[in-house]
Amino acid sequence: MKKLIVITFAALSLLGCRREDIKTCHVDFETLDEEIAKKSLIALSEFGGVRIDSVKLDFNNKTMEIEYDSMMLAKENIRQKLEENEIKIIRK
Repeated sequence: MKKLIVITFAALSLLGCRREDIKTCHVDFETLDEEIAKKSLIALSEFGGVRIDSVKLDFNNKTMEIEYDSMMLAKENIRQKLEENEIKIIRK
């Protein structure tokens, strides 16, 4: 009986814990070319919560779509990191 209670408690606690919460951050750039895109990806790769392999670039509209784990960082962290690396983004 004691073992059943422990197993039940463990199972319920695992179900209630979120380990990640994937969200999307849209960033608009003043200009976006391959050099800026590469510089941006290098800057963002320093974050553990950014999914670099899922970044979507739109050179025509000068936008980047970034998937990130909101349990590890916020949208503002992403924008600040780009600006710290002298990448000009448009704040809305």
